[in-house]
Order: sequence, then structure tokens, then C-alpha cells
Amino acid sequence: GIKTSKGLFTLMANRLRQALNLAGRSQDGMSSDEKFDAVVQHIRHNFANNLMDLRSTAESVGIASRTINYLTRNRGTSFSELLWDTRISAVRSWLLNPEMSAISLQQIALAAGFKSAAHMSTKFKAKLNISPLAFRKAVNSGFMS
Repeated sequence: GIKTSKGLFTLMANRLRQALNLAGRSQDGMSSDEKFDAVVQHIRHNFANNLMDLRSTAESVGIASRTINYLTRNRGTSFSELLWDTRISAVRSWLLNPEMSAISLQQIALAAGFKSAAHMSTKFKAKLNISPLAFRKAVNSGFMS
């Protein structure tokens, strides 16, 4: 009857879920590495958006915020750290580029998704132990490459 069919369906659904999990894939067919890669790619392509956050990223890539937190934590990082590191990496590369030497730190900060040059400077110095201004001066004088 209906009770037996429902029980059989539940049993089959649970077995399928177990098989998918054993294969390293979730119910949506993506492995945790594929999900993490999707988050990283989204950050790399959208880091300049200063409104980017965990919630908007989760919506964009179709992965729950909790899952993103789990994936990043298992890799020894966090969503915020990935985002800041991507932004700082872009700023560093732009400061190394001689063609960008006339562009103000404020413009670079905004282009990298920071809300201000001061915010960029704080994050940059915390990560690289040098301010963006000092870094730029060192690059322009030939001390950095």
C-alpha cells in the first residue's frame, strides 16, 4: 500500500544519498572541491564589487552560506579572508605595474573593492607588513619587484 511505497521510497532516497556522499558528491552533484573552486572563481571575477559578501556570493554560486563557511574552514581560511587576500593581491600587482603609478591610492582602493584608501591601507599593511604608499615608493625607487 501507500505506507510500504513511502517506506521504500525513503529507503531508496537514503541509499542514493549515501552513494552520492561516498562518491564525494553532494545531492547537487558537486564535490566539495568543485564548490570551493566555484566560490574562489566568483571572488576572483567579482572582488571589485564593494558590496560582495558571503550572502550575495552564496546566492550567486548557488551554494548555502553555511556550506561556504564549512568549505573555507576545512581549508584553514574563511570567506572574508579569501576576499581580502584577493583584493590585496590585486592592489599589490597594480602597485607593481609602472603604468599604474599615476593612479591615486584612493582610485586603486575603490577599483579593488575597498570602501576607502584608509581601509585598503589597513588590510594591506596587516597582510604585507608595509603600507601601500611605502610599497609604491619602494617599487618606484627600484627596491621592490
